[in-house]
Amino acid sequence: MKDLLCGTTIPKIFKVGTVFVEPGVIASNMPKCNEITIQYPSRLDAACTDPGKIYEYSRDNIYAAGQINFCVDICKIISVKIRADENINISEAQDCKSIILHAVKLMQKILKIDNGFDINIRNDLDLRHCGLGSSASTIQVIGAAINELFGNPIKPMDLIRYLAGNHGEEIDGDDDHLVYVQSVGGSGVCGHFEGGLIVMTGRAVPIVRVGLPNKLKIVFGIPNKYTHSDANTLIIEEIKETNNFKKASKDFSREIAYRLLNDAIPELLDGNYKPMKNFIFDYCWDMGSIKNCAYAFPDITILAEKMRPLKNDEDIVFIALSTAGPGFFIATYNASKAERIFADLDMKTYIANVYNDKYKIIERK
Repeated sequence: MKDLLCGTTIPKIFKVGTVFVEPGVIASNMPKCNEITIQYPSRLDAACTDPGKIYEYSRDNIYAAGQINFCVDICKIISVKIRADENINISEAQDCKSIILHAVKLMQKILKIDNGFDINIRNDLDLRHCGLGSSASTIQVIGAAINELFGNPIKPMDLIRYLAGNHGEEIDGDDDHLVYVQSVGGSGVCGHFEGGLIVMTGRAVPIVRVGLPNKLKIVFGIPNKYTHSDANTLIIEEIKETNNFKKASKDFSREIAYRLLNDAIPELLDGNYKPMKNFIFDYCWDMGSIKNCAYAFPDITILAEKMRPLKNDEDIVFIALSTAGPGFFIATYNASKAERIFADLDMKTYIANVYNDKYKIIERK
């Protein structure tokens, strides 16, 4: 299969429902219930384990860039009901209907069904292209819900990889097409596996999963001046940074691997968060991540420098730019202090709890 991003300067536009990575064989496709409602968390992506890999050829569109993800209770609540006909009815209040329809068609393909569905999604916080992985979590939550309706015939990792390999994001004003955007699989992993902090490597493999204290708060800050572009515009700007992300891998991959394996992860498992905090900070601030991600909002480099003293602030347990931003987040036991920090930088804030569980079934009929 031809890679959809590597070596190109033009984004790939495709029709909703297009399948690039063919599904495997499943054991059953008979529904086990008629309606289900589930709660699905969001992920904050603090760092990649090999950032250049997101621009290298992948045979199945699973990019082995790795991620360090924090799972938070900024949730989507989705209700899916099987219809007696083949219509796909998406509630009128939904944005990004193209993404929802795409996810349904992907599940119809893998389950080999033509059932219609009624779908409603409620978001705790509806923020697009800010670092919450909202598009990916929409696709993954629909996949999880429909898989539950049919008795979970698709294993979690198979489902995560299938949906990530066929990922796409919305184009403003076009409900029939999506733009291809690489997916590492973090939103799928955070929904299907327990752990408030999950380290992923390779093909979306969660190698470390750690529960974080329930009293720890996640304060998410977004610049007030930020106005999001659509995914088509953002991917064009991101492609221009390809060589810089690859250079970061070349320059720092050995240091990243050594520090994670020999310092940050062992100490994390022993309950000492400081080495992981230091690693994430150095990755974002000093290994090129924030600079390379400034295509989405150039002022993040200025904001980041003003936050540099927070590396040594004992009230700040973790701090990072999430994905390409422009959202930053602080994990802390002193949420009011984090709010003041972001407010002084002209950023609006949202406070969330750590989410240590996988997705939850709220109701099944």
